[in-house]
Amino acid sequence: MADVKLFYDAQGDSLVVWLGRPHEEYICEETAEDVILMKDKLGQVIGFEKLNFSHSVKNLAVHTQPSIKVMNWYAAHIIMYVKFKDENQDKYPIWENIVLIMAENDEQAMQKVTERAKRDEGDCEGSFTWEGRPATWCFAGVRKLISCEDPTERPDDGTEISYSEMEVTSPEAFAQLVNGDEVGIRYVN
Repeated sequence: MADVKLFYDAQGDSLVVWLGRPHEEYICEETAEDVILMKDKLGQVIGFEKLNFSHSVKNLAVHTQPSIKVMNWYAAHIIMYVKFKDENQDKYPIWENIVLIMAENDEQAMQKVTERAKRDEGDCEGSFTWEGRPATWCFAGVRKLISCEDPTERPDDGTEISYSEMEVTSPEAFAQLVNGDEVGIRYVN
């Protein structure tokens, strides 16, 4: 059986319960009593959301403390690099991919992001090239892992998920950086 994941959104006053994988959500169906069912492509219920949650449990006497896993959100900075198949490596093109990871703790988040990054390794069944040269993507490591929000709330519009600290030598360099022009920077963090 899959892990059940619970999220309470205090601002929206809703309780979300995932019985399956949230990324498999295909359609939602509103039912009576402020309940929304989340279904996969096969029409199987993989989760539900109870709207106006605090109102519906206001008069409910709770005698036992349920065991609820608190899941945290992390922004993981994955470093991937290009390795040329001809082994003539005069430069190393690097991408920093930032992915959102849900985990119980830092250790589990690191394990999940490492597994995720290793799935991105490869050569797209032999079709990947860089600058016309056969190449493959390689996982270099996780540069940083940032807890991106309060574990009692889900990420929402405007939630800061990551940051980077850099230094440039002049105000002109600010403009170059913002415009996406080539500029020398010192990457602090």
